Amino acid sequence: MPVFHELLTSPPEHVVDMFYSSGVDMVSTSEEDAAAHFKLNPSQLICALGFNQQIRDLMDIIFTLGYESLEDFLKKRNRIFVSDIYRQLTLKQVLSIYDLLLNDPDQSKNFITKLLAKRIGMIEHKIEKSVKPALIENFRTEMKTIYKTGSVPLDFIDLRLNNPDSGFRALLDEVSLIVDSKVISAMEIFIRDSILPEEKRRLITRGLIPKELISKRLEFKDLSDPERIMLEKYLYEAD
Repeated sequence: MPVFHELLTSPPEHVVDMFYSSGVDMVSTSEEDAAAHFKLNPSQLICALGFNQQIRDLMDIIFTLGYESLEDFLKKRNRIFVSDIYRQLTLKQVLSIYDLLLNDPDQSKNFITKLLAKRIGMIEHKIEKSVKPALIENFRTEMKTIYKTGSVPLDFIDLRLNNPDSGFRALLDEVSLIVDSKVISAMEIFIRDSILPEEKRRLITRGLIPKELISKRLEFKDLSDPERIMLEKYLYEAD
């Protein structure tokens, strides 16, 4: 098992044993020195420890690394996770964190939503500035993994769906990812005004929207012309 994943997922007693057996000075050490003993960089060490579900039982290690409180340590963990774009943390390590974080029943949904929104916003900003193919592919994989857990907070999904001007929804075919996550139904998404006609057309093409709902949607007086044209065309061709 990779050291990062072992620190991330192991119970506190095993993590402490790892520190002792690796030769870390348990009286006082720096993040850099401790990370070097594990052949990690400091960001990897902080995130592996920081996202361990039992971090509150590892206070001795937190103090050994020079932090005065768990709060200070977690603030740094959050800054690293939000700002690192596959430089200090590998994509695989990021995905391991998601697997643990999103499936933790004791974790605050509000915290997860804020953390995800900040990190994803940061990556999208980087993509807009650089448009590097490798960065885009890593981003696609990260977003697919987030939704595949089926445990994404609804508030995060609402943030994504309520932003029709985002070109990243089309880049990811994000509406389909959300539907496949089963956190929210295709029919509920379909009736939202913030969903673009092309996104709705894809849901219809997949057979996820009954004709009755399409007809009902056409009864809305404030329906945009592009959506109305698309829906009417579908019903005409379906008959």
